[in-house]
Amino acid sequence: MRDKPRLEGSRDTPADLAVVEAVAAHAGVNPKELEPPLYEAVDPDALETVLSGDGGSSVTVAFEYAGYDVVARSDGSLVVE
Repeated sequence: MRDKPRLEGSRDTPADLAVVEAVAAHAGVNPKELEPPLYEAVDPDALETVLSGDGGSSVTVAFEYAGYDVVARSDGSLVVE
C-alpha cells in the first residue's frame, strides 16, 4: 500500500489556493491548466469558511477534484491521492 502524499498548508494560504496548488503539483501541470475549475467540485468560499472557523473543533472536508481525492483539515493539513 502506498503512503498518501501529504502537504502541510500554510495558515496564510487560502484553502482553495492550497488545494489547487497541491492537485496541480500531483498532476504535474500549471495550476491554471487544471480542469475542471475548483468551483465545479466544491464551493471555494464555503471551503475557506469551514476550514478557518474558530469553533475549537477539528474539521475535515473530503471531495474529489480533477480526478484526485482531496482531504483538507482545519489544522492546515492537506492530503491528495
